[in-house]
Amino acid sequence: MKFLVDENLGGGLVNRLRELGHDVLWVVEVMPGSSDDDVLKLAVAQQRVLITEDKDFGSLIYGRRLNHAGVLLLRLRRSLPLDVRNNVEAAIAAAGDRLQGRFAVLREGALRLR
Repeated sequence: MKFLVDENLGGGLVNRLRELGHDVLWVVEVMPGSSDDDVLKLAVAQQRVLITEDKDFGSLIYGRRLNHAGVLLLRLRRSLPLDVRNNVEAAIAAAGDRLQGRFAVLREGALRLR
């Protein structure tokens, strides 16, 4: 799958997703300091699922009705790098292509797709 990882997440997640064979861009590498609008535009232009901890993307998508190619919003109680990697990896394995075009919220052990 194609992902865009927001700059609020670490390189360990990016590296793990790449190891698993996913096509991953990291905002830190391609457009550091960009606005949420610009991050979302890049994800849409390249049809990438955005992985983020930033709740503001929900406001952009549902409040302003902006297009998206899919969002995986992390709402994990523990955001230690290993916990984040393990939870994201499990969610992607479980949901697969169903993440495309959907707004998904990931909590420990629970993935909700809208």
